[in-house]
Amino acid sequence: MGDFIMHPQYFATEFNRLTIGIFGAGKIGVAEAKLWDGIGATVLAYEPFPSDQAKQYVNFVSQDELVQKSDVVSVHVSYFLKKMKTSAYLVNIARGELADTQAIVDAIRSGEIAGYGGDVIVDEKHLVGKKFESIGQEPDPAVRELMSPYPKVLMTPHMYSFTKPALEDMISISYENFMKCRQKAIVNFYLNNQILW
Repeated sequence: MGDFIMHPQYFATEFNRLTIGIFGAGKIGVAEAKLWDGIGATVLAYEPFPSDQAKQYVNFVSQDELVQKSDVVSVHVSYFLKKMKTSAYLVNIARGELADTQAIVDAIRSGEIAGYGGDVIVDEKHLVGKKFESIGQEPDPAVRELMSPYPKVLMTPHMYSFTKPALEDMISISYENFMKCRQKAIVNFYLNNQILW
């Protein structure tokens, strides 16, 4: 805090020179791949069931090749820290429980990976939406441990989808799904009770 010195470790690479690795090229993985592809990055992906849409934005590779070549690994499924490049960053916007928090901390401190960015936290219901007056008051010691290598670790409070369009979509899709279920329930009721229309 309050440090405005340009430290050597802050020296960065331009986004269009990065190789991005995406584990899980489903709907969210493809959306992320499209953004990286749009700024000129090389995008690799591992996906057991690759879609035609994903093929427009990524090169599919094996799990080992992805973690060995990527500068940033974005996790939508499992991952392997020890196989990653030492200059690579791990990004988790899927679920906090996919990440072994202690393994990430150990990997950063030992220099196995360069850093970690997370929009999700293990057992986040005890953290998201709450304000803590100082670092160290968070209830989960694993989260405190994960935050300790700052600035190599950046955490956000599960706000990846915190946009007006996303919230509108959640509401409208939930309503549509409810109406479909309701309609099916009515039809099943009539069919099961042999009531004629």
